Amino acid sequence: MRSDGNNGAGPNYEPNSFGGPVEKPEVEQPPLNISGDADRYEMQERIDNYKQPGDMFRDVMSEEQRDHLMDNFADSMEPVDETIQRRQLAHFYKADPDWGRGVAERLDLDIEDAVDDELLEADDDEVAEAPVVAELLD
Repeated sequence: MRSDGNNGAGPNYEPNSFGGPVEKPEVEQPPLNISGDADRYEMQERIDNYKQPGDMFRDVMSEEQRDHLMDNFADSMEPVDETIQRRQLAHFYKADPDWGRGVAERLDLDIEDAVDDELLEADDDEVAEAPVVAELLD
């Protein structure tokens, strides 16, 4: 049990934008010898963090559900620093441009200030395949 304040009201996650905790590779557990070495390995396959939420937003949710989702995100994000709001808007936009635009409108922010120009130039149905998104997935 911690009795040192546990970082108070500061963030307890990494990465964060507030100088909170960071990963310390020097304290990782050493590999275990189990008929060869067992260790942590980086995944080699491409991970797409945008397709599934975008598909859900576009293909599963009704218009009313999408509106409720965007309202809830905007309400929750309202007290957050604008830099972080813009960063999150870019993630929504990569999942589905209408999602990013909808939350941006509710926050009275310009989506063009949050999203890479290359994505803004792409047709909405091409955003998921844009090179700037593909770089994140590789």
